[in-house]
Order: sequence, then structure tokens, then C-alpha cells
Amino acid sequence: MLKMDDLVFAAISGPISFSAIVLNVVFSFCLLCPPSVQGVNLQQPLKVLLVSMVFFSFLHQTTIMFFVCQVAITPFVYGLYLTLKQLFYFTNVVNLSSVTWLSILYYVNIVPNNGQLFSWIKRHIKNVVYFGLVADRGIVLTAGVLDYVSTLRPEEQPLNSSSSFNVTAELSSDRDVFFYLGKICTVIYSFHLLISFGTMILSWSSTYIYLRRHMKRMEESSSPFSQPQFQSQMRVTVTGLVQAALFFPYCLLIITLVVTHSLPGYNDFDPNDNIQTTVSSLFGLCSSVCLGFSQSVFRQRVVSLLEGVFKQCNNLNV
Repeated sequence: MLKMDDLVFAAISGPISFSAIVLNVVFSFCLLCPPSVQGVNLQQPLKVLLVSMVFFSFLHQTTIMFFVCQVAITPFVYGLYLTLKQLFYFTNVVNLSSVTWLSILYYVNIVPNNGQLFSWIKRHIKNVVYFGLVADRGIVLTAGVLDYVSTLRPEEQPLNSSSSFNVTAELSSDRDVFFYLGKICTVIYSFHLLISFGTMILSWSSTYIYLRRHMKRMEESSSPFSQPQFQSQMRVTVTGLVQAALFFPYCLLIITLVVTHSLPGYNDFDPNDNIQTTVSSLFGLCSSVCLGFSQSVFRQRVVSLLEGVFKQCNNLNV
């Protein structure tokens, strides 16, 4: 049996999630600042995607902190655990969806393509992203409801009446329905993770290949490639590839856990979900760090904030 002890889980996941929460609070402050700070002006739908990533990442890490508190401090409450578990999955998948749509947005805006479908998507990128986010959240929410309902399967109890056989058969049929609801949810989550991972890899890789070719052409023509826009595009693309690379083992672990836990007799691997939650908290922190490095709205405003703090400290010392 591969299992992480509750205290080990709390000792590892607690500091990681707390750091990610603080980072997302800082990002929230950056997004709430006037867009004229340091000449940064976010355009839609980029701002919606960044707000979605920061907000759901914050909720996801907060949910993990509730898991930590329930394990280390408060007594275990099964109903609360089920609710937190659904919130954990929902916020995680929705956050990954926002990351995926961010990769699509940068690919469409950076890589040229003369195809009719591509040109139409580029002209209507706002509506495409908004519709994709709404539809995606609807699918994930439906899967979450199905998963939660599947946990409410009735338990067979001993009956002494003469109709015990019919009642037992009816309960067995009901449990089959709940079992298949859980299977449907498993399929939805697994396909969602695979599609998100494939889209991120394809988008960021294509964008990186185009930028590298563009850089080589500029070198051959002796043209400078130190423009801020080009540097920003390359930085976003490289951090996106790093994020996709981190996503691969995480996606593989989640799908393995989801599939094995849905099979009867295969619950010896991470039965208390502590490994999954710990890896999720670590991936969320790394994803937030990548987001901070890639987006100038966060880097420049954090630098501006730190400069203001140091200036005030120097004034106090004087």
C-alpha cells in the first residue's frame, strides 16, 4: 500500500499551499491596480483569463489548506470532506482550463496563419475564449455534480421482512446507477485533463518553433531582436512550455489515481488522497510562479511595490 501519513501531508502541503495563497493575493493586488502603472494595460480576453487563473488558483489552494486543517486540527467530518473534494477537483480543472485557453490565445495572436478557420477565430478571439470558458465550466460542473451524486449511493442493510429480496435487488440496481455515474465523471475528468495537456503542448510548442524561426531570420538579416514585445512573447512561451512540462507528470498521476480508484479492489494506492493533494499543491505553486515570471503586469507591479516599500523604509530611517 502506497500511502502518505496525515501529519507528513500537513507538514508538506501546508507551507506550499500557504505560499501559493500569498502569491495569488499579491497577483490579485496587481490586477486591481490601475492599468496605467508602469505602462501596462491589459487587453481582453487576456485580463479575464488572468483573473480566472488567479481566482481559481487561490480557491484551489485554500481548499487544500482546509484539507490540511481537517487532518491536523479539526476532527474528520465525512460530509465536509466530500464537499471539499468536489471543490478541489472543480477549482483544479477550471484553473487548468484557463491555462489552456491562455496558450491558445497566445498562439492565435503570435503565429500567423492564412487559413479561413484560423482567420475567423483570430477576428472573434474574444467571443471564442468567452464561449470556451463558459462551456468548459459547464462541463466540469456537470461532472462534479455527477461525482458528488455518485457518493450518495445507498448502502445495503439487513432486512427481516419477507420483501427483503426485492428491496435488496432494488438497492443493488440503485447502486449500479450511482456506480455508472461515477464512471461517467471519471471519463469526463480524464478526457479533460488529456485534452488540456495536448492543447497546451501543441500551442506552446508551435509558438516556440515560430519564434525561434523568426529569431533566426532576424539574425540572418542582421536585424536586432531585442524589441520588448518579442522578448515578452518569448518569455511567455518558454514559461508556458515549462508549465506544460510540469503538467505532464501531474496529469499522468491524476489520471492514474482517478482510473485506479474507480476499479474495485485497487484502492491501495493513495487511499486517503494525500499524495494527489500534495502534488496538486506543488504544481499549483509552480504554475503561479511561472505566471508571475511570464506576465509583465505581475513582474512590473511587484517591482514597483517593492521599490515603494524600500523607499518608505529609507525615509523612516532618515
